[in-house]
Amino acid sequence: MHHLADPAIAALEMVRVARRAIFISDHNDYGRGNAVTTRLKQAAKEAGLWGLYRFLITRGKGYRITDDDGLWYPYSIIDTSEVIGPYCSNVHFLNTLGSGPNLYRRASHIAMLGILR
Repeated sequence: MHHLADPAIAALEMVRVARRAIFISDHNDYGRGNAVTTRLKQAAKEAGLWGLYRFLITRGKGYRITDDDGLWYPYSIIDTSEVIGPYCSNVHFLNTLGSGPNLYRRASHIAMLGILR
């Protein structure tokens, strides 16, 4: 999902074609990085400034290119959960890297299971 310019479109397509559930495992950008970086990202999200933050850290491009991951966009599976939430009776999260109980604040990678209505 972090390789898509608009992961919400893909998530809604998953909801459309799935019968019972969708399962996604990907980045949680709010939990990636050192303590200062993660706090800054979380503050930007909570203040409604995540779009501005993304613009600034990508120098206006909206994406980054790295040797190890190619072209990717700042992304959090938390945002995808907000998109699919209205279509699900339950959304469950699983920490896939063992970074503690607070997934939003500490987990850099999360798996999400959405049980459809």
